[in-house]
Formats: sequence, C-alpha cells, structure tokens
Amino acid sequence: MNAILLKILGACLLASLLAAAALTLKKAPKRVRFAVWGLAALLVCVLAAVFFLTDPAKKEAPSLPSYSTALEDLPADYSIAQAKADGCLVMEGRTATAGKDVWQSFVSAAESGGSAAVRIVHSYTSTSAGGPPSVFVHDLSFDGEIYTYRGFEDGEEITRQFKYLLRFEGEAPATAAYRRYVRYVLVNDAGVTWGDIERGMFSSQSGDWIDHATVYQELTGTAAANAETLDTAISAAVLEHCGDKYYEGDFRAESHVILGVDGTLAGGTVTVYTMALYQEFGYAGAGFRSVSGSHIPTALTFRVSENGDGYECELLEYWTPRDGSYYWPDLREKFPASIPDDDLDTQKWITQNMRECYAQAVEYGQVDTDAVIDGLFEIIASSPATSSNPYDYIEEHIVEVRELEYYGEYTLRYISERQDETGLKGQLMRIVADRIK
Repeated sequence: MNAILLKILGACLLASLLAAAALTLKKAPKRVRFAVWGLAALLVCVLAAVFFLTDPAKKEAPSLPSYSTALEDLPADYSIAQAKADGCLVMEGRTATAGKDVWQSFVSAAESGGSAAVRIVHSYTSTSAGGPPSVFVHDLSFDGEIYTYRGFEDGEEITRQFKYLLRFEGEAPATAAYRRYVRYVLVNDAGVTWGDIERGMFSSQSGDWIDHATVYQELTGTAAANAETLDTAISAAVLEHCGDKYYEGDFRAESHVILGVDGTLAGGTVTVYTMALYQEFGYAGAGFRSVSGSHIPTALTFRVSENGDGYECELLEYWTPRDGSYYWPDLREKFPASIPDDDLDTQKWITQNMRECYAQAVEYGQVDTDAVIDGLFEIIASSPATSSNPYDYIEEHIVEVRELEYYGEYTLRYISERQDETGLKGQLMRIVADRIK
C-alpha cells in the first residue's frame, strides 16, 4: 500500500513540474525555457527510475532451508533429532517444538506471493508399551497460487492441494489443558472458521466435513506446552487399567475425548473427565478385527509434580460408573453439571474413537488398507443381488459399512482414487463417502 501511495504522489509531482514548466515557458526568454525543459526532463528521468524501477514495499526474500534428502528417500527410522538438525518444522504431539523460525519464513514468503517450501515432521507418542514414537513427514510447498502437501502412507505417496493457508488464534475451551492456540490450516474455502472445521471433524452428519490439513499448531498458557503430558498420562492409564481385564489380542489401542477438566497441571492435582475407548485387535489375513474392549465415560485423577522440563502425572483414581440402574445416577453424580447429558452418550463418540484406534492398528500391523477396503466393498455388493437400489445393499451389510467408516481417511482416500468407478460399486462408494464426511 505504501508503494502505491508513493507512486501516486510521484505522478502528481511530475504533473505539477510539467505544468509549472509550461506556464514559465510562455513568459521566459529562450535561454530560460531551455534550462527549464532540461531540468524538467532530468527530474522526470530520476523520478521515473525511483518510482518504476524500485519497489519500496518489497522485502528481501526470507531464508528457507534446503533439504538434501528427497522425501521419498528418507530412511524408515528417520528421527525427531535428525529432523531438528535438518531444519524441519517439528510438531511433537500437538504443539510445535522446533523450527518455528523456519515456519515463519515460509509463511512470510507465501504471503509475499513468492514460491517457498518447508518440511514438516509430526511425532506422536506410541500407544504400545515402550514403543517408539510414530513419525510422519510431509513436504509443504507453495508456487505462488497453490499449496501442495505431500507425504507417504503405507509406502504410497499422498498429495493434496489447497488454495489457502489460514491462521486461527484464540482462547482454548475450558476443558483444554492449555490456554491459547495458534493454528495454521490448509483449506479450499477462505471463509471457514476453526469452529466450522472442528464441528465437521466430530459431526456424524454427511456434508459437515471440511477438507483441511492442520500443518502448524502451537499451544500456550498456564498448562500450555504440557497438554501432551496430560494426553500421554490418560493414554497410559487407560492402557494399563484395561490391559488385564479383556481378552488379549495382538495389539491394544486406546482413544479418548476430554469432556472436562477440574484443576490444572500446575495445581498439584487434576481430574480429567473423558470418553475412553479401549480395544484389543487380532490380526488375520490382510486385516484385523476387534476381539474385545470397552467404551465408557471415565474420570481420572492425577497427582502432578514438576520434573524440571515439565510435569509428571501419577494416577490416583481410575473411576467408571457401575452397571445397570446405577450407571446414569453414578455419572451425573461424578461428572460436572457443565458436561451435558449428550456428551455422556457413547454413540456420539464411537465413530471418532474407533477411527483413531483403527489408525493405530493399521500403523502397527502395516495393513494394506486398499486390499481390506476393496474386500469390504465386494461383500457389500454381493447381496441382495436382485435389488437395483444401492441402499438395500447398505442396509444388508451395515457391519461392513461400519468397518469402512472406522477406516475413515483410508476409505476416503480409496474412494477418491477411484472416482471413475461406475455401476453398483460406484454408487456404494459415493454413499459410504457421504456417511464418512
């Protein structure tokens, strides 16, 4: 904007000089007229060079690292330590821990309309006892118009493109273990809010899902960067408490939704009210199945102590409601009144929780999801063979349809790669995609 104003002022100055020169020429001697013309011409050349050959608003392009190893050539054991050494943006759990300056350079370059690229590494705590963290690497690039987000899943390259990179900042909800958030999210609709995106993620209604990718997140506040500490403590407590209570499978997983928090990590004790899902999975053939588990509102109380760099949580109480007629009164007595009855309904959260557990099981077993999903569609399409209504096939195979919903993003990816599919299978794929979204 400053550059435009300067050019407008410059144009006005040029016009004033020429007008003054023209008036002077009518009355001045010939020698004076030549001098004025010469001075005007010189000023025009100087100002034109200043206004049109320079750009006061243009800033020096920010410095971004270049990565010597291509994304597809990274080793399978690529570590967080190596990612930090390579100058990547590193996200551990749910917050940025390294490469923030690199990220801001990328954002500045993109905002100025120039091309830019950054490598983003996400690390998540393993749900298997003593297991290493799961590491996911993506390359994000901007060509001046489109953002391209590229990574690998199960050895297959996944490339997604978006028009906009939006920044969301605000106060965290009261149930969060942090106070403020900053998120950068790739979207194709510049008018969406973070609330819109979040509602789409948790909604069971078709059409609510908003295509997006959260590429940067920073959580700050009193309990701030230790939000991952609380999540880790909850996961460990659920896995340990349920581990010897159910039929043992090949792999165990958990997923939880925090419904409310009483206290803070800095306050000595904290009680977390969650909807917790525990699953034991057994692997057979190309896929896996749930062999046992539970899904129930759970209250966990931790004693919190500082350990220098953060907090340690020691489980004091693992509470679940009694069965039968005691179930609902127990819940309403234990859980705060601020948590509505609707949030205590397991059916509200089962799809979200199961998708997270399925994703863990896919990763652990290196499952070929395309083969599994293809098999599920074959079963659904097998009967009732006499019907021409695709919804009759959906209703007859609701168990298989639910499996496809639990595979979530894997199912959507399978469908998106087969958009030209016609006939009954094509109709079934579109119905399932709508149910997942």
